[in-house]
Amino acid sequence: MDTDFPNVNALWCHVLVETLATKGMEYAVICPGSRSSPLAFAFSNCASIEALPVLDERSAAFFALGLAKRTGKPASLVCTSGTAAANFFPAVIEASEGGVPLMVLTADRPPEMRQCSAGQTIDQVKLYGHYVKEQIDMALPEASESMLRYARETASYFYEQSTGSGKGPVHLNLPFRDPLPPMRDEAFAASLDGRMIGGILKGSDLAESAKSSRVVDLSGFVDTDEGVLIVGPNSPVASERWVSGLTGLAERLAWPILCDGLNPLRNANAGVSMVTRYDSICRSKKFVEKFQPKKAIVVGELPTSKVLRGWLASIDLEIVFLSELDRNLDPGYSRSLRIECDIAADQVAFEGRSRGNFFDAWMRAEDLASGFLQKKIDVTQPLFEGKIASVLSRELQEGASVLFSNGMPPRDCEFFWERGEGRQNTYFNRGVNGIDGVLSTAVGVAHGGDPTVLVIGDLALLHDTNGALLGRVLDGSLTIVLINNAGGGIFEMLPVAQFGQTFEDFFACDQGVNFANWAKTYGIGYQSIENWEELREAVRVLPQKGVRLLELRTDRKTDAARRKAWFAETAELLDGEF
Repeated sequence: MDTDFPNVNALWCHVLVETLATKGMEYAVICPGSRSSPLAFAFSNCASIEALPVLDERSAAFFALGLAKRTGKPASLVCTSGTAAANFFPAVIEASEGGVPLMVLTADRPPEMRQCSAGQTIDQVKLYGHYVKEQIDMALPEASESMLRYARETASYFYEQSTGSGKGPVHLNLPFRDPLPPMRDEAFAASLDGRMIGGILKGSDLAESAKSSRVVDLSGFVDTDEGVLIVGPNSPVASERWVSGLTGLAERLAWPILCDGLNPLRNANAGVSMVTRYDSICRSKKFVEKFQPKKAIVVGELPTSKVLRGWLASIDLEIVFLSELDRNLDPGYSRSLRIECDIAADQVAFEGRSRGNFFDAWMRAEDLASGFLQKKIDVTQPLFEGKIASVLSRELQEGASVLFSNGMPPRDCEFFWERGEGRQNTYFNRGVNGIDGVLSTAVGVAHGGDPTVLVIGDLALLHDTNGALLGRVLDGSLTIVLINNAGGGIFEMLPVAQFGQTFEDFFACDQGVNFANWAKTYGIGYQSIENWEELREAVRVLPQKGVRLLELRTDRKTDAARRKAWFAETAELLDGEF
């Protein structure tokens, strides 16, 4: 082992980084800066961790978030001192609310340089508040065996906290004195005991604690055939095992399955009957009054649908949430209970039953609503935003990844993504539903993974313009399907849309950008999509490398009116049938 470390910072960061590598870390996202030099050099010299340089801290943080979503492992996120760390905050919040593992390593000034007007210094201790699972202001680097063990065990513990029960971000604030780059410090004992350092690093090679194998007994809860199984947004890393476990639960339960489009079950060809048009069905007052469930099981979080959430809150159900997210998941304040549970491990126990009239009624409503809406979709020739999700669900190749931005894209996915056999991997940032960092997250999902498609609106894309710089480090393929409706399309679905120019100026916010020129600036291939056949041809076979932009220009006012009319007509159809 090379023990000729030029200074104590180099040795200290070597122990930290090699410990993280031993734990299984694959990526480190490094932002430029002086104070973080020891970390940057240590990660760049680690053979088993890919170090990726990213200019913009906010973009870097969402890029790391995307990497973690795909791999299920935390990426290290490194920055210098000062406001650089503050720019990580939006992604830290998203990781916290979305249950995504992330290790935030912020370099800092030593204690004697704080609170004395030293340059590029802010109070970084507990900077992210309760949005991180754990935080620590680490000791200054020291070359003693006891302190190197401290560095090793701290890195190991924080990695486990990030990946353990209730996954999420953790924060290590690391102070460094000069010299920061790997320059020789003559006061430092360059020749250290190699056996001692080797022993310290071996000490970190411990098996991770196994997940709880506790079986959840729901026999007393599932004592009726008039219940619903609700499956919210989820993109599990081991999606096949997860879908298998969920399918087994559904078959024994024999309740209708209300499945969000942002879930692998929707297109996993799992052989189970499911309700995908629940948003339209819940608008039928006659149906939901006649076939109101007595109980519900929610896997993960509730689906996106505001109509579904409002209906569930109004009937005050008994609800059991089965989730790995360690927080309250019930915005409707029903009679609910959250149980930590690994669906993939098949930890839910109860006796199976046969399907009854309640199940049959919900499936008949699904058939009626689905048939009606699908006919509407199929005959629609103008470039309607909602049809994009339908086309992608039919055309995307097996194994492709697709990430839906926030705003209307996840809702149109929920409304119009068809169940099928595509086995695509679906991703999203629904922790806090913001439009910041979506492009960067998509590049993170695509890096080292399968060909990826991002469905995004014009405002969300512009909000993360610096994410386009990540194309230079991308090892993979990203196709951006841009819905350019000249502003914030989701606001057209809300009452505020009736307020004329004030609405256009302060809510729609059309930026008037020429996206062909935007793409050219970043060396991104561009194609204007004029009709549905062009879109089908463009996404049927995805490229293996690079970034390209497919722009569809749509009319947000016409599309909003079309959605509202279709939903009202579907509810009227169901009212007449039930």
